[in-house]
Amino acid sequence: TIDPSNTEFYNHNLKLFLSKIDALHEKIRKILDEKKKKAFIVFHPAWGYFAWTYGLKEVPIELEGKEPSPKELKELIQFARQRGIKVILVEPQFSDRIAKIISREIHGKLIKVDPLAYEWDINLLHVAEIIGEVSK
Repeated sequence: TIDPSNTEFYNHNLKLFLSKIDALHEKIRKILDEKKKKAFIVFHPAWGYFAWTYGLKEVPIELEGKEPSPKELKELIQFARQRGIKVILVEPQFSDRIAKIISREIHGKLIKVDPLAYEWDINLLHVAEIIGEVSK
C-alpha cells in the first residue's frame, strides 16, 4: 500500500463513488428499460459500451475512420428509416456534415454530445434522456 495511513479515507471515498455509479446506472436503466432493441446513429462509434449495457444498438456513420460512400450513405438512411431510428449523436470533435444529411432524410434529431465530457455522469444521463425521449 502506498499510503496505509489513509486507507480508511480511500475506502470511504470508493464506497461513495460506487454508490454514485450504482444510482446513475439505475436511473439510466429505468429511462431506457422499455427502449430495448432501439438504435441510435453516431458519427464515431464511441458509445458501444453504453449501448451494450442498456440493450441498445449503436449504428456508426464512420467505419474504420472513413466517411461512408454515397452508396453506404443511402443504405444507412434506408436502414434508419426501416428501424425507426430518430437519434443521431455527433461528437464535437468531428464534422456533423453527413449527420445533418442523415438527420434531414430521416426527420431525426441531431444532438451534439461529447463522450469525453468532464461531467461524465451528467453526460451519460443526458444521452439516456435523449434516447428515451426520442424513442417513445
